[in-house]
Amino acid sequence: MKNPTHIIDPNGDVIIRLLNPNAPFAVSEEWDYGEDEELPSWFGSRQWNPLNNEQAVDSLLDLTVVDQDDQNESPKSAASETNVALLAVTGITGLPTRRQRRRPRRMSEGEFILNEYTRKPAFNEEYTYQVSSRHLILASPFFRIALTGGWKETHTLGTDGSVTFTVHDWDEQALLIFLNIIHGHHRNLPWKVGLELLAKITVIADYYQCIDAIQFMALSWYAFLKPTCSATVRPRDIVLWLWVSWVLRLPDQFREAGSKAMRQLDQRMDSLGLPIPRRILDAINHQEGFPSSLQGGDRLLFWWLYRGWPMDRHITMYTSKSLLSALIPILIPLSLGSISSPNLLPTPPMGFNNWARFMCDLNETLFLETASAMISTGLLEAGYNRLNLDDCWMAYDRAPNSSLQWNTTKFPHGIPWLAHHLKSLGFHLGIYQDAGNLTCGGYPGSFGHEALDAQTFAAWGIDYLKLDGCNVFPTHSRTLEQEYKARYAHWHDILRQMHPPLIFSESAPAYFADPANQTSWYEAMDWVPRFGELARHSTDILVYSGLGSAWDSIMVNYHYNTLLARYQRPGYFNDPDFLIPDHPGLRLEEKRSQFALWASFSAPLIVSAFIPGLSGEELAILGNEELIRVDQDALGLQATLASRGEEVDVLTRSLEGGDRLVTVLNRGDGVAVVRVPVEWMGLERGCAYMSRSLWDGEVQMVEEEVMVRLNSHATEVYRITLLEECSSVIPTGIVFNTASGNCLTDGDGGSVGFEACKGSETQIWQVSELGSLRPLSRTSHCLTAGSQISIQLCTGHQDQKWTYEITGNLKNEHTNMCLTEGGGISECGFELDSQVFGLPSGVDIKSG
Repeated sequence: MKNPTHIIDPNGDVIIRLLNPNAPFAVSEEWDYGEDEELPSWFGSRQWNPLNNEQAVDSLLDLTVVDQDDQNESPKSAASETNVALLAVTGITGLPTRRQRRRPRRMSEGEFILNEYTRKPAFNEEYTYQVSSRHLILASPFFRIALTGGWKETHTLGTDGSVTFTVHDWDEQALLIFLNIIHGHHRNLPWKVGLELLAKITVIADYYQCIDAIQFMALSWYAFLKPTCSATVRPRDIVLWLWVSWVLRLPDQFREAGSKAMRQLDQRMDSLGLPIPRRILDAINHQEGFPSSLQGGDRLLFWWLYRGWPMDRHITMYTSKSLLSALIPILIPLSLGSISSPNLLPTPPMGFNNWARFMCDLNETLFLETASAMISTGLLEAGYNRLNLDDCWMAYDRAPNSSLQWNTTKFPHGIPWLAHHLKSLGFHLGIYQDAGNLTCGGYPGSFGHEALDAQTFAAWGIDYLKLDGCNVFPTHSRTLEQEYKARYAHWHDILRQMHPPLIFSESAPAYFADPANQTSWYEAMDWVPRFGELARHSTDILVYSGLGSAWDSIMVNYHYNTLLARYQRPGYFNDPDFLIPDHPGLRLEEKRSQFALWASFSAPLIVSAFIPGLSGEELAILGNEELIRVDQDALGLQATLASRGEEVDVLTRSLEGGDRLVTVLNRGDGVAVVRVPVEWMGLERGCAYMSRSLWDGEVQMVEEEVMVRLNSHATEVYRITLLEECSSVIPTGIVFNTASGNCLTDGDGGSVGFEACKGSETQIWQVSELGSLRPLSRTSHCLTAGSQISIQLCTGHQDQKWTYEITGNLKNEHTNMCLTEGGGISECGFELDSQVFGLPSGVDIKSG
């Protein structure tokens, strides 16, 4: 091999080989850089219309923008001739228009040093860097796993004493600076860098997971750059400022750049291929999904805090009242969230998984084609940004050091390459593993290797883990449920120590979903929200080639999900399994229904289908913006049953901003005509409400009821807008036993009991803020506890106040006993089938 281009460590045992150096960086596909086109103004009268290959020019000469309206422009001088000469040297054939014209200025000493560092144009086809494995291992989890975790590079280094890594597309000088930093060669570093070079360095550090290693130098460079932020003249620079302030965790500067974009942006901003979280761009482009009281940069700072990132004390002190008022009601319940970073998943994930459609027939090509189709069909833009590998991606054996290996036939470029490539397209890659000694498909499970597997996944660029529960057997005299809890708790402890932790999808409850006795299922559901961000709680959705009814499979998982609303909150979501829009056993109405129901639940929208083959109708379902907006609502509530009849369900929930959601499902085989009074929605009669169908956008004014006509297995969804004078909502719906499915029913006289649900107002209850339960059939009366339960005139006494607990118990404050089907009221047991109930969304839940 030729001598290295850059020798960082003369005794280094690692060669980093950079191919395709200085590839285009932060290039927009949406912003047109045509030479003569006038772009919309961002900052006063200044315009940006850069030259092709502008980077080559700027690397040779420091240039400043000349205002197009400058009437005092000096006569053409030798400087302009220098500019023309530079164009010839760099191969640029077009001269800048007057709008683009720049003039050279005298550089300061510091800027001269920077230009000397970056001046050499990169015309080589490759560069090589001789570095030390010891420094790479200390600084970067990526290299730590690669050099010590059983990769082929580990064996090569151990056998030959040296190893070569091949990397692509990085900027030659940015990579050189990055490597000098982690080797401690600070004398070889420039004391000032430009915004673009800083962005390139931080992208490299972010990719190799070692931002902390470069933080000190990066902040020093940023301090020199900060004053120039107010003079930014290019929309591209705004994206670079956002990225740098985000990755370096500078909330004040992050808010400043975001505010500037929100105020002055008059065209859509894209990420330029930088790993900026999509929600930040959505906040700028759409300025939606935030409390209405927040404006400008406070909206981005809200997302910063909502993401769980730290704030300096002085920043928190000067946070606006509107921001604090928006955060307090959200951050308090989130303190009960899943893992130590409770805001890791503030809204349910959206994306793709191969299992229900392809099962073990997954490979690199499938995921590349899926990603391409999701981009071209608009699904990525709609929010479907997660691509998750399911079972069978592994080799059958672990490496000699016990680390996992991918199947090299299925993934010839490797999982790390796939993760990096998908990330460059705007996706996140998730992966599958099992808590047992083997996966469900017979591949190596994680038992006994949890920490190693977690480190491996993180080093590969994975940020989402689905942990299945096949082949788990009790140890240490535990019950099976206790064994699952111990293993998932162990994973939780490992993940919460990672930075950042992986999103944790738990499949444990699905192994206890037994209709005959649900106590163990309830026990598992009690702990999964503490350990992870979402949980697969019931049977698998029917696979593409499976036998049986796909609609029945959807209804089974729908039913299980209706039993678990009390557990869901922002940061944790119940998961009824995949969307299957191309299943051959489903009619179009049934595909629409599954999507509408999952969105009403704020459930994960993970599609398992052949994305390139989806029809226009199927894509229209998945891309319904209004239903996606409901699914991603910031409150994260799950719709609950307001009414259940023999064939029709009515579900309701509140949305961020005060709107109400009403979802009506026809489970029957014939046409259903349904009447939904406003009282069933938790609203008061005598007001006018605006109702909008989320399928066709039809708007109607509602004063007393909504009339719905539904075909077999169809679902209609309405968003109800409330006027300020009619904005009060009372949690209203059925009180039902989650094991038997029977409804609490107001009987004759003062009697009350449980009967099969029949859609009657005697089975629909209002739950007041004080904890009283009133049937819609007579709202002046309340559920009352004594030696038995009865319906009595409401008095406000303790015997009419009930507490709803996270376990599903409904406990009376006077008797300290629990509502019991078959016994009226009795001593509270632990997760007894007869004492676990579902209540309407919006009821206060006691978690301790």
